[in-house]
Amino acid sequence: MKKLTLTIIGLFLISVMFYSCESNDNPITQNISNKKSQSKVLMEFFTAVNCPNCPPPGHFLDLIDSLKGVSINDTNIVIVRYHSNYNGYDPYYLFNPTGSAARHNYYGYLWNPAGTLMGVNLPNYDQSVWLNNINTSLEKKNPVEVGVANTYDTASRNGTVNISLKQSSTGSDNDLKLFVLVTENELAYTGTNGEKVHQNTYRDMLTNIAGDAITLQPGVLMNVDKSYTLKTGINPQNSHIVVFIQSQNGKTVYGVERIKI
Repeated sequence: MKKLTLTIIGLFLISVMFYSCESNDNPITQNISNKKSQSKVLMEFFTAVNCPNCPPPGHFLDLIDSLKGVSINDTNIVIVRYHSNYNGYDPYYLFNPTGSAARHNYYGYLWNPAGTLMGVNLPNYDQSVWLNNINTSLEKKNPVEVGVANTYDTASRNGTVNISLKQSSTGSDNDLKLFVLVTENELAYTGTNGEKVHQNTYRDMLTNIAGDAITLQPGVLMNVDKSYTLKTGINPQNSHIVVFIQSQNGKTVYGVERIKI
C-alpha cells in the first residue's frame, strides 16, 4: 500500500507540472478571436536604452506583457529582452554582457531593434507582420512539453529549478540545448530614446551561455534540476525563470515555459 501511495503521488506531481504549461503565471485574458492557442511561444527582442528605433516594437511587446488582448493569447507569449551597447552605455547590457552578446551573436544581430520568434529571425519591425507571425506560431503544437517548478530561499538567495521535458512522437533535432535564464521586470532607467521602465530584461544565464546539451527520447519524461544563486542586483519579486529547448544548428525553439521566482 505504501509503494502504491508513493506512485500515485508521483504521477500527480508530474501531471500538475505539465498542466501548468497550459497557462502562464499571469491570469488568462479573453482571446481577440475564436482561434485557439496550442502552445507557448518564445519572443526574443534585441534592444538598447539608447536605440532610437527600439521604442515602437518595445511598446508593442509591453502591450502583450500587460495582457491587453493583442494576440490570440497574450498569456502564452514568453518575452525575453537582451540589451546591447551598440548605441552607447546600457546598464542592462553591462550587468551581464556575456549572455546578451552571446544571444546577439547567435542570431547574427549586429544592430537593434531586432526580434526572433521561436528561433526564427523576424523581418524589420512592422506590428501587423510581427503579430501575424506570433499568432501563427501560437496555433502550432510544440514538439517538446516543458514543465517548470521552482524553490527559492529569500535569505540565502539560493534556489532550484525543477524542469520536466517530454518530446512528442513527432520528434525534433538531435542537437538540442537546454537554456535556463533569469529575466526581471520594472527596471527603471531613462535612456536617450525616452523609455523609462524596462520589462522582461535578461539578467542571468543559469546554464552555459550556449545552452546545456540534452538528449530526449519520444514519449520519455526527462527531469532536470538546476541549482542557482540569484545574482546581487536582481529583485526576485520582479523576476522570472525562463526555460526553453533549442536546436543548436537549426536554431528552432521546440518548447518554452516560465515561472516566477
